[in-house]
Amino acid sequence: MAKRPNRAASARILEAVHRRKTGALIVASLDAGAVLARAASAKRDALRAFGDRIGLAFQIADDVLDVVGDKKKMGKKGSDQANDKLTYASLYGVDGARAKARAAVEMAHAHLKPFGARAAVLHDLADYIISRDK
Repeated sequence: MAKRPNRAASARILEAVHRRKTGALIVASLDAGAVLARAASAKRDALRAFGDRIGLAFQIADDVLDVVGDKKKMGKKGSDQANDKLTYASLYGVDGARAKARAAVEMAHAHLKPFGARAAVLHDLADYIISRDK
């Protein structure tokens, strides 16, 4: 049986995998909108960074919900653990994973600074991602 990589290597692998999931889709969507709006390069960069962070937060929240979420709402509670998947919850514990998700959302908020009040909906989206229950 192959040994799991150490914690630091596992964290790097896990973040890389998570960033290529939901985050990549969000980044592409935000960037497409920015291109169509003819946004300046700096604003496109900010939106891509925002999308990357909320995508990561979404995946971390999903890891947590797999452990603590309502099975009826989730439809799959505990499947990650049953399949011995490497997750933020298995690596850092539920509280540690929640802290990582909050940190990702705080970074996402910071990336929206150039947009001022016009980004209110995006700020709300970022907050929702880590407060959702399914």
